[in-house]
Amino acid sequence: MRSVTAIWLGGTAGLLVGCAEQPSAGCQVQDGAWHVAYVLKNPAEASTSCGALTSDTFGVYKYLVPASEDPRTPSTMALRPQAAVSLATYIDSAGTRRPRVELTPPEDPANPTDPTGALQASRLATALSTSFPNEPDAQDGCRVPSFSRISIAARAVTDGSGAALPARTVDYQFSDVYLYSSPSAPGVLFRGSLVFGDGNCTAEYRVLGLSPAVPCTTDAECRNPATGINRELDVVCLNGGCAPNPTTWTLFGE
Repeated sequence: MRSVTAIWLGGTAGLLVGCAEQPSAGCQVQDGAWHVAYVLKNPAEASTSCGALTSDTFGVYKYLVPASEDPRTPSTMALRPQAAVSLATYIDSAGTRRPRVELTPPEDPANPTDPTGALQASRLATALSTSFPNEPDAQDGCRVPSFSRISIAARAVTDGSGAALPARTVDYQFSDVYLYSSPSAPGVLFRGSLVFGDGNCTAEYRVLGLSPAVPCTTDAECRNPATGINRELDVVCLNGGCAPNPTTWTLFGE
């Protein structure tokens, strides 16, 4: 049991207040689709080829290793950008999903679950944390400092529709992720940093993630109870989807 203090998440109605002696929610992650907005740290990089990211749909997960297997193994947080997943594979003229990346080991046609190697290729689009805390800090934040790198070198192919897909290289390095996990909002929003490269340049972004992923055109749409978004959170419509309010960034774990 612990005492939970009030935390401003922004706006005049953005105060989350926990009851005294409310039990910890632990560091939880809401599995499923998240809207993640990208905000350039240096606006001058917007003119470069790698400075054009605006938003994406992520899969965000917490992986647990059963204590019976190895109780010393920590939990892991996974970030899976849909754009990276889509780049790693394609659908050929026979309607089969195949890799666009070189696989090590190579695909095995005798593998009953992954004969084309498409599943193996899509796993390359997942960034895994090097550690993940069990309990949040005094501000209900779960700090995840580093992740494995996502590096995809997709070869040029022609897909099933006859469209030519050019060769492309992308590189994602996430860091300094701060997941908010309180009793009233257990693991539904995070912020972090990203260095993104495309083989020609790199650009640094802030990333703002919210679950569930809800498309929008106005802030008011994000405050509609029908969206399933926690109404106590300060959210806005950002880059086509509901996201944590970036103007309250310094009050959210920084």
